[in-house]
Amino acid sequence: MIRGLLAPRSIAIAGASIKKGTAFQIGGSAALQNLISHGFEGEVSIVSRSGNSIPDIPAYSSVADIPTPPDCLMISTPSESVESVMANAISAGVRSFVIVSSGFSESGDEGRKREERLYQLAAKNDVVVLGPNTTGYVNFHDKIALSSTSRLNGSLPPPGCIAVVLQSGALGSAFVDYAADAQIGLSYVISTGNEVCCGISNFVEFLVHDHRTKVIVLYIEGFRRPADFVAAARRAAQSGKPIVVVKLGKTDIGRAAASGHTASMTGANEVHTALFRQLGIITADDITEAMDIASVLSTSRRIGSAAALVSPSGGLGGLVAESLSIKGFNFDKLSNEVTGMIDSVLSSPSEGRNPLDITGTPFNAGGATTRILTAIAKDPAIETVVVATTPLVDAWADELVSGICHIHEMYQKPIIVVWESGEFNSRSRAQLRRRGIPVFAGTKRGANALAAVLAKRACWSPDMINPGTKLFLPRRGILDEADSKALLRPYLGFALPVEVVVESLEIRELIGAAKKMEFPVVLKGLVEDVAHKSDRGFVSLGIVDRTALEEAAIKQIEAARATGARLRGFIVAEHVVAGAEVIVGIVRDPEFGFVLTFGAGGVFTEIMSDTSSRLIPLSRVELREMIDECKIGRILDGARGHPALDIDAVIETMERVSEAAFAIGNELDGIEINPLAVLTRGAGVRALDLKIFSRKDAT
Repeated sequence: MIRGLLAPRSIAIAGASIKKGTAFQIGGSAALQNLISHGFEGEVSIVSRSGNSIPDIPAYSSVADIPTPPDCLMISTPSESVESVMANAISAGVRSFVIVSSGFSESGDEGRKREERLYQLAAKNDVVVLGPNTTGYVNFHDKIALSSTSRLNGSLPPPGCIAVVLQSGALGSAFVDYAADAQIGLSYVISTGNEVCCGISNFVEFLVHDHRTKVIVLYIEGFRRPADFVAAARRAAQSGKPIVVVKLGKTDIGRAAASGHTASMTGANEVHTALFRQLGIITADDITEAMDIASVLSTSRRIGSAAALVSPSGGLGGLVAESLSIKGFNFDKLSNEVTGMIDSVLSSPSEGRNPLDITGTPFNAGGATTRILTAIAKDPAIETVVVATTPLVDAWADELVSGICHIHEMYQKPIIVVWESGEFNSRSRAQLRRRGIPVFAGTKRGANALAAVLAKRACWSPDMINPGTKLFLPRRGILDEADSKALLRPYLGFALPVEVVVESLEIRELIGAAKKMEFPVVLKGLVEDVAHKSDRGFVSLGIVDRTALEEAAIKQIEAARATGARLRGFIVAEHVVAGAEVIVGIVRDPEFGFVLTFGAGGVFTEIMSDTSSRLIPLSRVELREMIDECKIGRILDGARGHPALDIDAVIETMERVSEAAFAIGNELDGIEINPLAVLTRGAGVRALDLKIFSRKDAT
């Protein structure tokens, strides 16, 4: 049904009124002008009681009066009348709607009620709605500019294979303007508005099956239907259609309700970053970067790190090669065979240099540039060809463009151009872009775009989790260490240290329990609803005898009285000498579910800020990737001559914590093991502290 919305053969606009002498039109009137000026070939009519002053555009007082129901109706009437206009149109046989009108959920309670009625009307009648509060869309291939965007008054980008879907109206103008200026071809620009019916996920699903779209660019402010987005993005990845996202809201807004270290480090941005990475989505900081990345992806040629760079400027070639090297590209010496072919053209031996400075020599002999680029493109060891140039006189620019276009046509190898010039050589750059060759006006922009594509990873294919028996939390709030460990023992028994729980503040009982332990020991207070015990004086380390144990207990009892904390007993635990301390934690994201975090642990966890996060479930390979992403991972591997630690036990802990989270389910806000002591390889791990955070609002 979305195809009928985006490719209608007949369109009616309710609320368009073109007034003589008015230079600037808005809403439906602007959309009508855009449809006409950009050559829509279907039937157009307006629904207006004030008549129409445009020749050859029929006007009707209601949709029911139109002889044949239009494929799509744009509504640009006051918000109070939209529902009745839409209902009458549905009765007349209209199945697709674009609602430009504002005054809905973005405007307060009354607007939200109006929007809910629109949703019910659309759902009951199985119709498609774009909006409300949208600027509409542009279908570039079919010349349908059903949009009120003022930027459409000028020239449009050429039809192409990049689709842009935005949770914004005005921002679409910026995408169109940039694409037109850079001659980047677009298939669609779609403003989703308030998404009463069709949102980002629906359009991603449509574009996955649209043969004219190769790359999808999204501007996202929020996820109205998170599960649908994940499903659509996974299908896009599986079908080979890359997604580039500009996401608003990268600051840590602390949405997780749990108060542990994990929650404070796993805010909105971390969750979205993890999600995008797992779905193979590339992120961009702004419009320019998004379109640069999309232009590289649109070639459908796999960017590889083994690169060769050719430039008539040794200085620029060095700058570009250095920028790309920092981003992960390799510029190995060219082979003897390639060097021999190049040297037959150049006036002096190239000696296999890469980057290769060709100076001005090839431009003095017709076709010489093409022969050099061909020699490089034919080498199977070279995965990516980069051409970097400063401004050139027209004849030399034509020679370079000819060589680039030749190897682009003859070889399925990506070729990227960095052309450091402004208006000068703009014609040459436009020629390359029209052939689908990415061209960047700056070194940094080119390097960033190529690096983003190089780093793109495969689609997330989570392992299934069998959580086993349902776990029920004994109470709300933060469970203390003893209760947390008791609940999770079926999952984490292998990781729990030797310890004795004393549910009493009697010193005699504590000393009696300690007889079962070997000194030195650790004393920890069982304090309810306290996330960080060490900060409050409820952890005592290195206790060497019973006298020291008694003194430590008395101090903790006094600390509880001073702070009002509810101390109900103690844990006497073995003293563990860790090879390293890490954190393994789970938080429940309100949009996407459980998120696993791994990183450097201990009391300095937040200061170190050395963590990696993923949505669960995960495969063991992905769990290992999380460890490798952190600096602490190198220590676990045995850096600088230190013994390798038990990474397998860490991975097992991450697996079991994930299973436990699903076993608890909706009542859980988070689980945190910090620190998890990692011992030498084969000796396992010890959960030195473990807390469960329950949802206070769970039902």
